[in-house]
Amino acid sequence: MILAKGGNYWIFEYLFAKRNRTNIESDELLAFRLLANNYAALTKIQLRQLLMNRDFVEICHDDKKEI
Repeated sequence: MILAKGGNYWIFEYLFAKRNRTNIESDELLAFRLLANNYAALTKIQLRQLLMNRDFVEICHDDKKEI
């Protein structure tokens, strides 16, 4: 799982079941770290726009309302 914090959001980029794949390759890890840095630099306005455009999909907790 690769994630980055942008504003008040955690961004999950890539998830895989450990039974299907033991790990990611070192070049993939480097690329995901660069991507995570870019996600971390997003402003709240940029994040909201990505959510509104459905480029990002928010996964809400049971007690929170979806944007």
